[in-house]
Amino acid sequence: MMIRLGLMKGLVRQLSTSPTRTIYHYEAPLKTAVANIKKFSVGSLGLTYMISPLMLLLDANGMGLATRLIMISTACAASTISTGLIHWAGKSYVTEGVLKDNSITFTTLNLVGRRKESKYNVEELQTPDTATSRPFTNIETRNHPKKYFYVHQEIANKIFEAIGKKEHDN
Repeated sequence: MMIRLGLMKGLVRQLSTSPTRTIYHYEAPLKTAVANIKKFSVGSLGLTYMISPLMLLLDANGMGLATRLIMISTACAASTISTGLIHWAGKSYVTEGVLKDNSITFTTLNLVGRRKESKYNVEELQTPDTATSRPFTNIETRNHPKKYFYVHQEIANKIFEAIGKKEHDN
């Protein structure tokens, strides 16, 4: 199977510390892009709210106060909704994953693009049913409340093999 050029950047490194302890490290190809999009979105949201009062003070050639308030409300609502959607879609994107023995540590990004680590035993994870799963995910926790993750399957075969093996064993 040929790996696309864009995914070459996210090739997976496999390391061994000892013959009995295997470590598998996954690095997402879009890690920097997702972080930058989140930071830009939150920054533009803050800027929209900071500039909004200035729109009230500027003389807009006879534009009424009600019209300016509607424009401000529309800009703030659009920026808030777009930032919320970007966060919702990107919060499950795994930027790094480490498979060590029987545990997996996933690194995701919070609203402002900071790293957040989640550690699970392989038994706690499963591949979701595609008909009922949340969009932008391909791994989820078995327990409730569910946590969702997206990992590039074409370059993280070892992670999916470990989860699939445990699903098959159960």
